[in-house]
Amino acid sequence: MSMNLMETIAAAFSKEIVEQASPLLGESESDTESALGMLLPALLAGVATHESTSDGASALLNTLSRPDIDSNLPHKLTELFSGGERTDALLALGASLAGTAFGERLAPCSTR
Repeated sequence: MSMNLMETIAAAFSKEIVEQASPLLGESESDTESALGMLLPALLAGVATHESTSDGASALLNTLSRPDIDSNLPHKLTELFSGGERTDALLALGASLAGTAFGERLAPCSTR
């Protein structure tokens, strides 16, 4: 049985996640769903490109080994998009992970 990483990650972003993330982002559900559809391939490509070197792979491993990384996160996404402190922590963690994956190329994409 083959496993498609993109499908596995996309499955974590259920309709319920899109419904909760949309108001948090100030976007419609269709725009949020569309953005996630574009974000996931770009994120995986960025990670694959950056982590193709030994330094990049080491940085990814160090990032993913941090104590604030919850390996159960995909199962907790609905909790994390409800707003408040947990959502703020998720956004900060996401920014850190994106920075690791994209480095200086992230700055033109960031509005926060």
